[in-house]
Amino acid sequence: MTDLYTKQERTEARKELQDCLTGVRWEDEMIEDGICPNCAGTGYQDAEEEIWCDEAEEYVEGNECDGWGVYGCDEGEMTGAEWVDILKYDQKQADRKASLERYDFDTAVNEVAAYVKFMDDPRLAGQQVKIDYPHLGRFERTKVITEGMRKAGLL
Repeated sequence: MTDLYTKQERTEARKELQDCLTGVRWEDEMIEDGICPNCAGTGYQDAEEEIWCDEAEEYVEGNECDGWGVYGCDEGEMTGAEWVDILKYDQKQADRKASLERYDFDTAVNEVAAYVKFMDDPRLAGQQVKIDYPHLGRFERTKVITEGMRKAGLL
């Protein structure tokens, strides 16, 4: 399997991230996660969704955030920050690997059978299986859900 990002891209992204860190713990955590520190992830300047307008004598929508430093802001997420994409990709790959390592068909079926009975809409079990086992394709998820529902007595 080939990696989506080259070693050079990863090195450049790591250097870019290190250059951006401020030394303030809460701000650095936001920057590493790609959350705009200027708006604290709200998408509004100074994290104010509504501000008081003296002219209108009521609260009005705040100013949209224009980003932090050289990075833009799109609804609270930093844009143009390469390290964010790489970290998200790496986390997704780690989740898939962990899912594959802990996957057992019978265990997955038993889990579905246990929680599907208590769901308001059992069709949503597919979403939960997709979260729990992201490495499974549509066919494999369907088999797990079908067997789990059958075991729960819903089919």
